Amino acid sequence: MLNPWAWLLALGIAVLAVAAGIAASAGLIWLGDLPETSTDDRMTLTVGALAAATGTKLVATMGVPGESAEMVGSGGVMPLTITLLVLGVIGLLFHRQTRHFTKLSGALVQALRVAALYAVLALILVAVFRGEESDLARTMDLDDAEDLSWGASLPGTFFSALLVVFCVLALIAFSQGGRLSGRVKSLHSYLAAPLWGLASVLALLPIAGLIGWICFWFTADGTHDAENPLSSRQTVSLWLSTLGNAGLYFLHAGAGGRLGAAWDTRDLDGTRDSQFERFTYATDHADAWGLWFAIPTLLIVLTVAAFVVVYKSSVSPLATLGIWVVGLFALIPALSRLASLRGSFEADGTPQEFEMSGFAGLKGVDTLLIPLIALGIALLIAVATGALRPANLKQFQARYAQAYNPAQGYPDQGYPTQGYPNQGYPAQGHPAPEGGWSQPTQQLPHGQTQPQFGPPPTQSYPSAGSGEDVPRT
Repeated sequence: MLNPWAWLLALGIAVLAVAAGIAASAGLIWLGDLPETSTDDRMTLTVGALAAATGTKLVATMGVPGESAEMVGSGGVMPLTITLLVLGVIGLLFHRQTRHFTKLSGALVQALRVAALYAVLALILVAVFRGEESDLARTMDLDDAEDLSWGASLPGTFFSALLVVFCVLALIAFSQGGRLSGRVKSLHSYLAAPLWGLASVLALLPIAGLIGWICFWFTADGTHDAENPLSSRQTVSLWLSTLGNAGLYFLHAGAGGRLGAAWDTRDLDGTRDSQFERFTYATDHADAWGLWFAIPTLLIVLTVAAFVVVYKSSVSPLATLGIWVVGLFALIPALSRLASLRGSFEADGTPQEFEMSGFAGLKGVDTLLIPLIALGIALLIAVATGALRPANLKQFQARYAQAYNPAQGYPDQGYPTQGYPNQGYPAQGHPAPEGGWSQPTQQLPHGQTQPQFGPPPTQSYPSAGSGEDVPRT
């Protein structure tokens, strides 16, 4: 942990990742030419976007003039475009730096160094660039507020960046199987291909977002009329900055999921309501027929990811496809929550204390639709590639029968069960009390043999290829 050269290399990765995030965020904000914002406001928003890329919220605090009261508001959304860019840069550099490591523990230690330094750099930037009384505050009628301060959450920035970056780098270190051995290597053979499949879904989100924007923008009514307040620069900035989120929303709509908003202001005016609609609402009210392309886009993305899993599999593709689907059941709901806009506002110490909250984005329960569709696609891919065949099912059935019915030579495995005067005794090697016959054993104590009782039946118990009776056990 005290290797100075390793710390220096880790610092280089962290600096380049932060620089990439700042450059992308600032470029999009200045390209959009946000109205009524000063340079300080734009720098605060730029740093806030970098912090939001790892899941941090923006927080604003202000005092009420003439009262000992404080109002606190928080909210934000993960900009998946910036997130994928930052994590892609930091992951690629980390992979190139640690590809020659011979031990997984060394790569994990280096991942912890990079994550810690990245979190510290992000924390410093967030602490330096804080919004105060400015053009944006005056636009929002907050210029009379006392002690106004807004920006990304300080503790949230550090801990979320540390956790997200370390987890991503740890998965990259684990995916490099050359340094693994023993049980960890066996685990890698089952998990590496599903991780590649999940990464493929994430990498295809911006492409799906671009398709979604094109389908909506050029088919919906009212997007090009004179009342549209967005300039061409602002439109391009909007598209580029939301490609990742729009891709997730587009796939969600293609699965039949609902998008909308929910709010709770019971402490203020007693309102608690929600409104969610499927994409058919936009096709009916805005004539955005291009949104129907969300269905084939979803199928193509999941099919490509499933083929990546099969291509990368070093064990049974059926097992790796199953693990990939399970991973989607965890990834998609978590990602959908982070990619939805959430906010809350509360006032303490005022004559009327209140709290309200809400979010806009994807309906939570509907986020399971994408993994369910992926399950069907995984089964089709398994059949098409031969990973799932009737022979596999018969082999699994035979293993199941052997595991749960291991006894050999009993009537339920094909031996005759008729013609015994008393079925309990012959099965145990004893003569029936009322006649009949029993099968001799190969050898009894003191050289004696088991006597026969009556003529043998027409059926016998031959051993394989010998014609001799098989002794009871």
